[in-house]
Amino acid sequence: MKKIALIALVVLQATALAACNANVNGGDKSAKATAASAEERQQVDAASRRIHALLDSGQYMSAWDFAAPRIKNGGKQDVFVMELQLSRKVVKDWNTRALVKTVFHDAMPNGVPGRYVAIYNEVECGKARCTEEMVLQHVDGSWALAGYNVHKTLRVPM
Repeated sequence: MKKIALIALVVLQATALAACNANVNGGDKSAKATAASAEERQQVDAASRRIHALLDSGQYMSAWDFAAPRIKNGGKQDVFVMELQLSRKVVKDWNTRALVKTVFHDAMPNGVPGRYVAIYNEVECGKARCTEEMVLQHVDGSWALAGYNVHKTLRVPM
């Protein structure tokens, strides 16, 4: 019985990760970067700060309110919350977040049209380096969370 529960949890986690992990820098299928206006950059900055504040304070249920339709239509709020918790678990101190780059796109790599922005941050996580990736989508005049992922890379001394 425990094996079945474990398998179900793994399948549930994989489904959640697929629903919330949007990557606009996908190798050969990557979307072409486009220019952004100063106003658009200010709007994205405000939206990302608002979403980061919710995530950093553990208000994952509230983050659902800022999720893009592709996330809301692709899953349930409890799965979304669990995926965020799992993704963010690798980092202990979110106060070290440093912006690496922000890239605007007019489509996702899979060809889904729309206005997107990928925000890449580096976060200190012990002996490893973590990269936080947030994808926002312009929906009905505001920016919504279309993808989120944190991954860890071990540091190799040179």
